[in-house]
This record gives sequence, structure tokens and C-alpha cells, in this order.
Amino acid sequence: MQEPSKTPTALPRRAVLVGLAAAAPVAAIASLPTAATATTATRLDGTKVSPELRDLVRTLQDADEALTAAQATFDAEYGLYQEWLKQNPEPTGKSRRAMRQWDLRQEKYIEGSSFHSAQAAQMDAVRAHEAACKAIAEYRARDMNELVHIACLACVFEDGGKPHRGRAFISRGVALDLALWGTTSA
Repeated sequence: MQEPSKTPTALPRRAVLVGLAAAAPVAAIASLPTAATATTATRLDGTKVSPELRDLVRTLQDADEALTAAQATFDAEYGLYQEWLKQNPEPTGKSRRAMRQWDLRQEKYIEGSSFHSAQAAQMDAVRAHEAACKAIAEYRARDMNELVHIACLACVFEDGGKPHRGRAFISRGVALDLALWGTTSA
């Protein structure tokens, strides 16, 4: 019995898919102006960005500031919780009673702290930040100037070194615009 990937119909389809996947980015990159041919018309100009994109950027900036604040609050609460754990280590024996007592003390500590509210605020801020990034990713750039602005946003707001900012929604939107431009101009 032949392997499915070596059947006569699978090879041409795979070759077509590979060809399509390679052609779109190459065509898009070929359509970009080179540094030597760039004119003042193709240089970055913030005054030519649409009001819709400006509003999306403001929303993203606000969401990023809120996420930074919520993350700092959660980190402080988590640090306090870690200190509590150092002072109240979990029982190591097999005593169920000791474990139940420790669980009750831990539950009492967490209920008396702001841990859960800080965690909820952090997760709300993460969702708002992701929604703002997705909104920019779904925005289709009108021209190269806007596309470059959006690419810059990806560099600033999709920093994988910051907590909860590693998902590349904006970068994917830029890649989609390049692919669309490359396939429609051909």
C-alpha cells in the first residue's frame, strides 16, 4: 500500500500550495520601493494616516497603559503571596489534617488580600489589549505609509519580553496586507 503523501494526486497539489505560499510574499516584497527609489511621497508621514487608524492606535495605547498598570498591581499582590508562602510553608507530611488546616489558612489569606481582584483586573486588561491589537490587525492599510505605521505598532506593542504581549496579531495583519497587495498587483 502506498503512503498517502506519495499518491499521484497529492504531489501536484502540494507543489501548487508551496508555489502559492512562496509567490505571494515574493510578489509583495518585489512591489515595495527600494531605499534608492524612495521619494518623499513614500516616506513615513503621520499626518496622512486615516482618522480610523488614529482612533485604533489611541485605543491600543490606552489598553497598553491599563495592562501595564494591572500587571504591576498583580505582580505586587503575587509578591505578597509568595512572601506568605515562605512564612507558611505547605506541610510535607502525609497528615490530611495538617493539609486541611494549611488550605484554610491559605484560603483565608487570599480572601483577605486583593489577589483575586488584581488577577481579574489583569485578565480584563489582557483581553482589552488583545482586542485592541486585533482591531489594528483587521484594519486594512490604505497605502504603504499606513502599512509602515502599523508595522511600527507591531514592534512597539507586540514585545514578547513583556508579559501578555507576545501574540503577533498586528504582525499577522501586516503580513496579510503584504500578501493581498502582492497577489492583487500581479
